[in-house]
Amino acid sequence: QNKATLQNYLADPLNETGDLIDYRDNGTWSYAAGEFASAYNSSLMDKVVRELAWIGERYLVVVDNVVMDGTDYLPAVMWHYAATPQLEQGRFTVSDGGGKAVVTVLSPPGASIDTVAAYKLRSLSYPPPDPQPEHGTGRVEVSATVSSSQGYTFVEVIEITDGSVVTAVPVLETDPQSGAISIVLPEGTLYLAGEP
Repeated sequence: QNKATLQNYLADPLNETGDLIDYRDNGTWSYAAGEFASAYNSSLMDKVVRELAWIGERYLVVVDNVVMDGTDYLPAVMWHYAATPQLEQGRFTVSDGGGKAVVTVLSPPGASIDTVAAYKLRSLSYPPPDPQPEHGTGRVEVSATVSSSQGYTFVEVIEITDGSVVTAVPVLETDPQSGAISIVLPEGTLYLAGEP
């Protein structure tokens, strides 16, 4: 008997990997937030909230709020790619067929940006039975470099454009009293002031 139904999937607690906690759309921008701590080992992660904002039909702002259970490990955000990226200071670019995505890393300060070959985890490799280039040839890892018991905020701006356009230089501002963040873009300023 085939048990691959939506009801069976939802009934299995191991399949619960997160919740959509907020969504807004005013016609010129869209915002969504999801809580994903249940997708990770509970002995490692206390909180994982991803916020996404799509602005000006060109910029995707990605904010990851992470609280680890202890300070033994440093978190990383991974971006899988099918075309090899070009790494620069604080950003990387993936180009393919005239289009490009430029990912600017605004936080955490001093984040490490590095590439990892496909299917590699430390010194081991875990290729699928039938690897396909369109499934990804590697990943960029954006890693925190300093341990924090207060948590980590990763802020990345992905600008999607063609090869002829000069890309933006987004700026991150943090309110020292409230901790609220602002991302300054050519389209305007995105304010994220609530509790993620």
